[in-house]
Amino acid sequence: MDLAQVVARAHVAQVDAAHLKAGDTATIAVPGEPKPIKGRVTLVSPALDPSSTTVEVWVQAPNGWGAPETWH
Repeated sequence: MDLAQVVARAHVAQVDAAHLKAGDTATIAVPGEPKPIKGRVTLVSPALDPSSTTVEVWVQAPNGWGAPETWH
């Protein structure tokens, strides 16, 4: 398992997801972290969740914690 990267999955309103595509830059806001993490959109689901009218979007970013051998 490659722990150098993380993937955040978010449900985005259909109207906003229509403007996204794989490769777009994105940021991930993490509670307790002072700055957002820069990443890239890796997936914009073609399926709409009918109950919430949202689309699942994946953003991949470097793991700020690094590899396990650097954890303290």
